[in-house]
Amino acid sequence: MDGKGIERREFLKRSIAAAAALPLGAFLIACGKDREAESIDAEDKRLDALKGKIDDSRTEIGAKIQGLEQRFANSPGARAAHGIIGELRQDISLFLALVADNGEAITYGQQIRTRALNKAAEFNDGGSGIPAKERDYLRRAWEERAQAILQRIDGTRADQKRAADSLRVIQAAEDYIHELIPTKSDVSKVTKKLSADLQSAFG
Repeated sequence: MDGKGIERREFLKRSIAAAAALPLGAFLIACGKDREAESIDAEDKRLDALKGKIDDSRTEIGAKIQGLEQRFANSPGARAAHGIIGELRQDISLFLALVADNGEAITYGQQIRTRALNKAAEFNDGGSGIPAKERDYLRRAWEERAQAILQRIDGTRADQKRAADSLRVIQAAEDYIHELIPTKSDVSKVTKKLSADLQSAFG
């Protein structure tokens, strides 16, 4: 073992002895598993980028919903309201595609969660050939990583439900207002309720 390897090993021993909450990536580097640590970093960056797209889309939709009631007031009438609702329906449909079960955010999250669980399983017994304390630490660390990823998947599924529920509300309002276009009826009560319902969903 070279000087760098000895230094890493001593650092690792001190960390375990002190029960330090060392991040998994740092722990792997201390073990000399730099490529494994780089793989985790790459996974996290990709997952963060996917979450960023979802967050940006949700924020954009939320801003449109905040201004929805005023937009309806500025463009009164069933025909104008029908057009505004149609535009919003398209925006939320695109958001739903981002958070769908077959979307990249959930499928990739499930993929790396499975990898974390498989890595944890490698340290369930003494077959890994490393000391018991290190083995226990790695098993727990990979299990915690899998749980953290699951929480992110659950968050995406919450967005999925929010979008699906909103689309049902929008579709009902859109269909109803469409029927009122020929009658030139006042649709303000419908649009106010729609605005309130959507603000509750995306608030």
